[in-house]
Amino acid sequence: MEEGRWYTIYHGQSRGAGVQYRQVSRFPAQDRVEIAGRGSVLIPIPWFDSVDVIVVSKKGNKNDIVIVHNGDKGYETTNKGTSTEDKDDLTAYLRRREHSLEQVLRTWINDPTMQYFYDGMSIVDGKPADPVTLLNQKNDGVTGYLDQNSHLPLKTSFTWRDPEDKQRNVEEVIFDNYRLVQGIMTPFSITRTFNGETTHQRFINRAKYNLPLDDSLFQAAVDYNPLALPKKK
Repeated sequence: MEEGRWYTIYHGQSRGAGVQYRQVSRFPAQDRVEIAGRGSVLIPIPWFDSVDVIVVSKKGNKNDIVIVHNGDKGYETTNKGTSTEDKDDLTAYLRRREHSLEQVLRTWINDPTMQYFYDGMSIVDGKPADPVTLLNQKNDGVTGYLDQNSHLPLKTSFTWRDPEDKQRNVEEVIFDNYRLVQGIMTPFSITRTFNGETTHQRFINRAKYNLPLDDSLFQAAVDYNPLALPKKK
């Protein structure tokens, strides 16, 4: 679980003052992101030692947004109701999840057919790094940049080709401001880039591992179709 502030960035400029968010994840394919609407404040989730099970909050601002992913399904809840996530947004999310640091460390490295390539010393945000590329049998790869001193991940990078315009795209995630949480070094600053341009940043205020999560956190029922024509009164 993590809580903090999320910023969307376009051409180097932040779109507004950012939003409060809360995210809970259960590996390998479940997560829930709650984004506080304007004028509302997220009440911090109690720590593990003061709560038995984290459940879905029944109270919320009408401007809050909740995005749930469960397997290859995605749902978005707004003040209008719950709908399936936009197809392009879901495809982009699933692509990022498949190439995420979590998937690399928990799944990719356990594949006996995986190939590893050391790409020579590199620099990430002024820090010397060792880039290592993992390549699977589908010729799909992820490059991880490890800090030469701490050996902590500084960045992940992967490429994909757009099926429509055939252009090659590069997506990267940069990790910084590591802190010790329950014995785990955790990045409290995470930046996403697309073709070298920063698109998102999130700054974590609180993080917690191994929380008991209720199944209802990752369940959603569609009751709204944003593409449907409004009903005549």
